Amino acid sequence: MTRILIEKICGKMEIVIVCIGGFHLDGIVKEQIKEVIEVAEQMSEEILQELEKVFVILYKLISIFIIFKSCRR
Repeated sequence: MTRILIEKICGKMEIVIVCIGGFHLDGIVKEQIKEVIEVAEQMSEEILQELEKVFVILYKLISIFIIFKSCRR
């Protein structure tokens, strides 16, 4: 699950992250594994959407800062 999340996010954002994680569930069956993978993929999409919002806000703040700095000169 961790690998799926990080690979999707890093691929989309074009960044490198080192991440180790996992979980263990005794007696897990194929259908449960498939469900975990689907949830991880959905979570990565949701995380990417939120990160994109954050980067838009950050870009706007940096732009405002640059304009403010240039006006003070």
